[in-house]
Amino acid sequence: MPLTINIAKLPSGLKRILLKEFNIQHKDGDKANSESKITENEPHIITLGDNENAEKVKRKLKDIFIKNRVRDFVVTSDKNDKSDITLLERNHVEKSGIYHCIHCGMEFESEAQLSVHHRIHYAL
Repeated sequence: MPLTINIAKLPSGLKRILLKEFNIQHKDGDKANSESKITENEPHIITLGDNENAEKVKRKLKDIFIKNRVRDFVVTSDKNDKSDITLLERNHVEKSGIYHCIHCGMEFESEAQLSVHHRIHYAL
């Protein structure tokens, strides 16, 4: 089953960054990777090949967000379908009880766990 990334809720600038990072052809003529494409009928979905590992792709997305200082969006996956990755606004995800570290992207079930984890980054 191909791995899909839902980029529908992202601003256009961030979409362009992701398309460039995944070497996906876009209207402006960027080169395309044969394993990756944007579907014609669903232009807000990136489809990757069957051989892609979901956890590696999630890590790559988190690294892209960190590198580009994107703190308003987080990488999440569907609990029922691990081959579906969604990029959502941080505050929407936190309302559902999942907290993400802004420094490394790790997920936590409570603010307390996240606060303890932040000690790693702040050396407290």
